[in-house]
Amino acid sequence: MCRTFALLMIFLLLFAMQVGSASEIENATLHDLSSQKAPPSIEALQTTYEHGKSKLHTSDADEINKTELLYLAYGLDFIDFSRNNYNISLTLSEEDIFHVETIASTAHEAYVSGALSQENLLSFSKIFAGYLGLLITHHKGGTWVPMVEGMEDTGPAIQKDAGEYYFVLSKAFRRLQNGPEDNLLHFYQIIPYDPPVE
Repeated sequence: MCRTFALLMIFLLLFAMQVGSASEIENATLHDLSSQKAPPSIEALQTTYEHGKSKLHTSDADEINKTELLYLAYGLDFIDFSRNNYNISLTLSEEDIFHVETIASTAHEAYVSGALSQENLLSFSKIFAGYLGLLITHHKGGTWVPMVEGMEDTGPAIQKDAGEYYFVLSKAFRRLQNGPEDNLLHFYQIIPYDPPVE
């Protein structure tokens, strides 16, 4: 996680700007959350990560979804980055997608200006994918899988119960590189909710 933080700090030093309002997405609506369970606390996520990490070098290592654990770490990095650099306290609520998209917009501007290099774009995309993945798996269901047979060049994905795949890292990378045409809010909105578990 230190490597990701160093990259993020370089990004901030090179492209310091305040997050403005995201007027183009302020009027979007999200699914009614009344039937959804409450999001876990950030402390619970950190505990889950630490517990999983401690099992990696034990006989229980095969039970760990290593891709999910890796993207949980990236998601926790994004939470810290948002709080420390934008004064945004993420809570894993669905409304956080607006913050993710707004920060992605500033990152794209940094990329266009040259402050965020092509070489660092993938590393930076991983923290966006980590937090976006947390939002998806918690609110809409699904599980991280490392690669999809026949689609190895698209990277890890979230697999939903119905069998469809959502390539979150690839989408985050394209958002930072291409701009609003690869909007993360729109991506999030098209992913269906899994039926509630009875």
